[in-house]
Amino acid sequence: GFRTFYKNIFPKMEQKKASTLLTKLWNRDPFKAKWSIISA
Repeated sequence: GFRTFYKNIFPKMEQKKASTLLTKLWNRDPFKAKWSIISA
């Protein structure tokens, strides 16, 4: 859910670089439990 939702922030960026940034966003996200519920 999280990556699918936020990957549109970086539409023209190569996958590897976007993935690195998404990982940084995920590590600082205060709502991880809510993303788990949404993704289920």
